[in-house]
Amino acid sequence: YILHEGPRIVTHHIPTTLITVANPLLFYGVSTKITPQNENLAVELRLAAGALIAVVARVYPKAMTSQWGYLLPDHAVTVQRPFSPTLFTALLYDPLPSVRLMACLAVHCLLEDSRGYLSQADDNQAVIASYTPLSTQLGCMIHEMYTGLNQVIAKEQDVPTLTMALKVFGILTVNTPHFKLSVSQHPLSLLATLQPLLQPTQDRNVVGAAISVVAAAAAVPKQMPGLQEFLCNNQGQILLGNLNTLLAQNTHCTVSAE
Repeated sequence: YILHEGPRIVTHHIPTTLITVANPLLFYGVSTKITPQNENLAVELRLAAGALIAVVARVYPKAMTSQWGYLLPDHAVTVQRPFSPTLFTALLYDPLPSVRLMACLAVHCLLEDSRGYLSQADDNQAVIASYTPLSTQLGCMIHEMYTGLNQVIAKEQDVPTLTMALKVFGILTVNTPHFKLSVSQHPLSLLATLQPLLQPTQDRNVVGAAISVVAAAAAVPKQMPGLQEFLCNNQGQILLGNLNTLLAQNTHCTVSAE
């Protein structure tokens, strides 16, 4: 019913309807108190809301761009109880790994094939005003998403969620207009701390996703500022040494093209 009206697919009503239904449900139990009696319902609602956002974002990506301001943070990403929760609120603070994973998947679906849309971003600082230009809002979103993902990757203990967060970081990195924005410090900071995730004893999926982050950084159009210098310094050489060690192992890691 949300996606179809008779034989004709209605796309212009989908985002508004989706946000109206899914956004409050996704944070039910994160920003509000729940009782044991409705705890199971709260979990089911959050999972369903995250899945709905992910599906519609993948099927109707252009229709969903108008809703990024409701779903992705443009300020205060690490605040646990923000006035306007986003997918990152659930990704950072939901107590259940399954819900955090679903929120992460939804972010991944939103960022797929987003290079053209994100290319509008600029580095102007947002100011308190009645109107914020889209380019400024997108620039703030990119900064906040990098900050949130760095925190998720640093603290997440659930392997599937950590794996998906690394994939999201990779897809954000390759779609970010680094030649326009001063955000390269975020992926370079993560590359400098990836060594523990590139060990042969790590979960194979985590290792593969971590390698994908390195590949995404190398695949940035017009080259990521500071990447060559990073690879030549001590931290970069350690990272390359870890990759060489992995190649020498008998264990084969599957590296996703995502």
